Amino acid sequence: MSQCSEQRVSCYKLERTIDRGGFGIVHLASHIVTGQKVAVKVLKKDVLDPESLPKLYSEAQIMQKLKHPHIVQLFEMIERTTRICLIMEYAPLGNLHYYILEHGKMQELQARSVFRQLVSAVQYCHQRGVIHRDLKLENVLLDSQMNSKLTDFGLAEEFTPGTPLSTFCGSPNYIAPEIAIELPYDGPAADVWALGVILYALVTGKQPFDGITLLHLRHVVMAAQYSIPEHVSSDCQLLLRKILLRDATLRASLISVMSDTWLNTGYEGDELKPYTEPPPDQDPAPERTNGGCEDLEPKPANEPLHDVDDPTPEITNAGYAGVVLPPANEPMPDLADPMPFSGGQTLDVDLILAAVFVVVSAALWLYLLF
Repeated sequence: MSQCSEQRVSCYKLERTIDRGGFGIVHLASHIVTGQKVAVKVLKKDVLDPESLPKLYSEAQIMQKLKHPHIVQLFEMIERTTRICLIMEYAPLGNLHYYILEHGKMQELQARSVFRQLVSAVQYCHQRGVIHRDLKLENVLLDSQMNSKLTDFGLAEEFTPGTPLSTFCGSPNYIAPEIAIELPYDGPAADVWALGVILYALVTGKQPFDGITLLHLRHVVMAAQYSIPEHVSSDCQLLLRKILLRDATLRASLISVMSDTWLNTGYEGDELKPYTEPPPDQDPAPERTNGGCEDLEPKPANEPLHDVDDPTPEITNAGYAGVVLPPANEPMPDLADPMPFSGGQTLDVDLILAAVFVVVSAALWLYLLF
């Protein structure tokens, strides 16, 4: 049987579709040798504009540089003539946005655990010279143990400490006031602000900043106008007020957040510290050549990639949040893929065997009759 008919990408067997978007499809797949579940995002080059492709390469380079237990790992990037495949860590519980929509606000004990992991991941990015610039609930995934996994580094950029940035980007509810005003800004401080918005949403189930229109929202953010519900503990309120400060120079740094009282409650003797990567020989997820199955013949680079034979895929949005999701008050868009994969379809072996059986049976009956 050819590799095409096996529905394989490198060393990963595609199982089902878990998400669709304008630029491509996300499949759940498993490693042929180890059985490890991964998310395979297949991007179609012909729908990417000329500026998107370099950004995609930059995103992949940044993700491969970051090795942290709470950052989605990019295992492999495979480029073909018409498509690019990203083999990524799979997080089955979906993203925080949908989790809060379904379950409401978190208890502070659970919110603390998730937020500690995020603070550790973002601080690690900063110490590696990377700012995320698109921190939001949709870009935080949850694995089967409710551990957070930071994803979507499409707006991430390498930076030099102390050098202001002037690219204004991010999601309207999460951008810092200095970005809303369109002033040169400090990248890490802008990430800290977005983390504060995430923490607020975790403990209240709501966004701290909202507006009737985008212009109204922008003015609300610029004024840093928000209120904290009374049910939020005093220590958590204090942390929020240290983070969601309009003046970026007075805003708490992540190092100071790591020593915060609320963040370390219940973790006495285990105060949050900057993450240190293990030595290469102890890395739990070492880099692999050809997906870790060098004994298997790789698919030729110019061979077309076939879609999964799944006419009614299950759309769960679990495992990848890179596809743009609608706001909470808007209906889900039509998930039908407007540009299905090209290439020949594989034949159904069962149908072939059934046809052969019918032909042989008919011939046998004719022989007995005549």
